[in-house]
Amino acid sequence: MRKRRAIIYGDNVDVANVLKDHFILRGYDAITYQEPASCPLYESGDACSELYPCADIIIADILLPGMNGLDLLRAQLRHGCKVPAGSKALMSDDLDDEVRHGIKELGCLCLQKPFAFREIAAWLDAREPFMDLARPLGMRRGGKRIDCREEVECLIAGHDEPVKGIALNRGPAGLCLKIARRVSAGQEIMLHAGPSHAPRTALVRWVAADEDGASLVGVQYA
Repeated sequence: MRKRRAIIYGDNVDVANVLKDHFILRGYDAITYQEPASCPLYESGDACSELYPCADIIIADILLPGMNGLDLLRAQLRHGCKVPAGSKALMSDDLDDEVRHGIKELGCLCLQKPFAFREIAAWLDAREPFMDLARPLGMRRGGKRIDCREEVECLIAGHDEPVKGIALNRGPAGLCLKIARRVSAGQEIMLHAGPSHAPRTALVRWVAADEDGASLVGVQYA
């Protein structure tokens, strides 16, 4: 069974880190991003390509570089983000009528700073029973994904012989891989994409079956 995951978007590092520590103490895998561009739906004109949600909880600050947090959550909704609106929250110092209306329209939680952690705890207590920890999560992406079709040699933990795979897309945090071998979420893979790339260790985050029987694998660089 996997850990719950929280993603926090905030350009105030101190606030983001305090929230991150709160989630870690609660047993979450917590990730913080300062840039809204870390979300692949930030400027995308396409629907979310993930098979599964990237997180169980998303929190965004209203003040973000290049885009406010409300517009980021709207962009996620518009492009089919798999994380339910009720599992998202917007933080703000000044909740004017426009922001309040936007939050109500989205159906997410409103966190007015300074907020009390008991408010977050009560929200999580209500949301956690609906989190399916048997379902994998999509990859957490630290930047935009580039489509590619590169041959990758993969040495999977527990196997002596490497297997050839095809990287379908890649980004700074990991890649989507197609291989003709069954793997499981949580397995470690050593990736080697040829002489121009140093071998990298990665962790399988999700697995899905392709139409031809091969495995589609989302891996995150260690």
